[in-house]
Amino acid sequence: MIGSSLQPYIYSLNIFILCMSALGLLRMFITFWFANVYDYQFIKYRYAHHRRIKRFSPSISVIIPAFNEEKAIIQTLASICRSTYKKISIVVVDDGSSDNTAILVKEFIEVHPDNDIKLIQQPNSGKSVAINNALFNYDNSVLTMVLDADSLLKEDAIEKMVKWFLNPKIVALAMNVKMLTLPTFIGACQRFEFISAYRGKCAEHVLKTLYIIGGIGSTFRTDKLKNIGGYDTNTPTEDIDLTLKLLSRYGNKDNIIGYANDAVAYTQPVKKFKSLIKQRYRWKYGRFIAFVKYHNLFFNMDKKFSKMLTFFQLPLAVFQELFMLVEPFVYS
Repeated sequence: MIGSSLQPYIYSLNIFILCMSALGLLRMFITFWFANVYDYQFIKYRYAHHRRIKRFSPSISVIIPAFNEEKAIIQTLASICRSTYKKISIVVVDDGSSDNTAILVKEFIEVHPDNDIKLIQQPNSGKSVAINNALFNYDNSVLTMVLDADSLLKEDAIEKMVKWFLNPKIVALAMNVKMLTLPTFIGACQRFEFISAYRGKCAEHVLKTLYIIGGIGSTFRTDKLKNIGGYDTNTPTEDIDLTLKLLSRYGNKDNIIGYANDAVAYTQPVKKFKSLIKQRYRWKYGRFIAFVKYHNLFFNMDKKFSKMLTFFQLPLAVFQELFMLVEPFVYS
């Protein structure tokens, strides 16, 4: 009797699941279609402006916040120094490390006197404070790149990233981040995740729905970044918070907050499942905090915003998070 009374609800639930699956397939099709549009627009723009792009060479500062990064910092610095682009200033901010990070950076500076590298040491205050310290006190470049201390840049990454900013509409760009190989199941999963996300970001660039400029190799017009006060320091995920802050200030209808597919960086995968769960929880929690903080973006009618962002992408992101919470119960 009870089972029969639940039949209408079960039927409705099945219809809902089918609709969600269909929408997921449709979204996948749209993503790959507009990713191809991205490729076409990229080739067309580079061909039309290739002479100006070749002459375009603004200065850029690479800010590296570092806390106990003695195992990786030298490789990161070496990858920047191998860059094909030369108008680079490097600012390492040692955020109160208790290991040999500062000592190793000082030794690297001595061995590479021809490179413009500064080391700032501060009491441990957090990543956002470290970046702001470098940004407002040591950064006089036209562009600013923020790079994690355990990441590597492809030799032409900075050169290719810089060329995008010939377009005066560009405010900030995410880099194409690839996962270094980890020969385990968890490493393969993370690598596949990053590969699939690559085409998604291409589509988001075209559709003007990108709302996360990741921390690895993220690049900004320095004056635009300073005008909004840099990074907020009261957030667990500074990259998501900063992107929404930029969107709130400059909008994305006429300005571009997007993705540079040809500028490549490499990052270390998380090696333990427990650490991966902790990382993803921090990301999701930080995104939720940022959404609450910038709730004014949702369904915003201001002409400076793309309606695809304010009426579709942001609400959909919240819905997907809520659906993930109830999904195990739906399918059980």
